[in-house]
Amino acid sequence: MDTHQRRAGFRLNSMRSLLNLSLFEFARLINRSHYTLSAIERSLRYPSDDLLKTFIELAQQHGITVTKSWLLGEKDAPLPVTNDQFLQKRIQTEYHLEQCLVLSDDPEHRKKFAERLTLLLNNLGFSPHRFAKWIQISTNTVNQWLNGTSMPKRDTMRFILKKIEEEHIPISQPWLCFGVGALEPFQYVAPTDNIKK
Repeated sequence: MDTHQRRAGFRLNSMRSLLNLSLFEFARLINRSHYTLSAIERSLRYPSDDLLKTFIELAQQHGITVTKSWLLGEKDAPLPVTNDQFLQKRIQTEYHLEQCLVLSDDPEHRKKFAERLTLLLNNLGFSPHRFAKWIQISTNTVNQWLNGTSMPKRDTMRFILKKIEEEHIPISQPWLCFGVGALEPFQYVAPTDNIKK
């Protein structure tokens, strides 16, 4: 699977996330099989021209302008645009997620993400077990991220970024997702801290 095709799958998933639709809801809304949409999201096939037109029209109905080139996974295609500031912020987050996860098969990319995640845990004062509890996932999975054998799934990474934002943790999405900028040391104090380190 090439990176171009993977980006296309990521972007359809991103659009569905922006519209707050499950795969089944999305399929029903555009009168298509959820199997077809799932195959596109998993980067197993490209959307047809007819489907692309439907995706663009659906986005426009929700106040989002999206291009065919973006949906097809072209690297330098312009990001979707909306007048809704909250939604535009989510579009930027989806872009960061794509940059982070589209290269998840690359061992060097996984290694660098593991290094940044280790720095984050150190600044939070979290053990892998405590971080796992914080984001509601298994410690074994977190350890796999930390040793560079795997990376978070899209929904998990969305949840991590959401937690960081909600708890006002001073790190940037570009830094965590793809290493742009630097992490300034910080001290984290949880609002209610009942999780053992």
